[in-house]
Amino acid sequence: PKRPSTLKKMKRISGKATALNLGHPFSECATEGSPSSSALQISVSAGGTKQLESKYKDLNCFDLVNEMRSQMPRKKNISRLKIFPDTLVGNDIIKWLQSANYATSIIEASFVGTELIVHGHIYNVLNEEEEEFHGGHQLYRFAQDDKVAFDIDSINLDQVHTLLETCLSRKPLGQARIRPDHGFCGHDAVNLIIDKGLVTSRPDAVKLLNKMLVSDYISATVENGSKEQFQDD
Repeated sequence: PKRPSTLKKMKRISGKATALNLGHPFSECATEGSPSSSALQISVSAGGTKQLESKYKDLNCFDLVNEMRSQMPRKKNISRLKIFPDTLVGNDIIKWLQSANYATSIIEASFVGTELIVHGHIYNVLNEEEEEFHGGHQLYRFAQDDKVAFDIDSINLDQVHTLLETCLSRKPLGQARIRPDHGFCGHDAVNLIIDKGLVTSRPDAVKLLNKMLVSDYISATVENGSKEQFQDD
């Protein structure tokens, strides 16, 4: 599902997170103890907010979220009697931000979490329009982890055909794709299409190549000369 209120605000933040001065606590906003089991309700004074904005003005959300994605395992979590795959618990995000030195307190971690939401990198799966990070047992997902439906009609078959012609080594094969004496293996074509990022799974690659077969961009030949479904072998 699209999240217009967050994704439309997505923009690149320059600078490096590692260059931040993370040693200044916001004592007037400090919250003792670990995050509660419910969503955190944190009140920050106007002065505290300005200090947070000043401290994190050069935060590179892209670098931060890439580091998070490489280190934080996503899990199936249950909330409101529903299962949410590929999600993170708010508590765990706060703990990770502190352990990775992106924050020195829950207040700072919550501010960084909100920045990631506002710039479209993560979202609350229980309320996709929510633009404030609450921690606790709230569930969040990386926008990059969204499962995007494969739209075969959006792919230009002429370009795929050119890609196959250019990148695949054609050679004599007993039951070759294209021609028996001048073809390529279906397995190699599937690997190429995935490697080039046209699709993300082998079933989708086979679906695409089968459409090319039906559309006569390629042909599959067996001993009796009849056509067959595209095979990943």
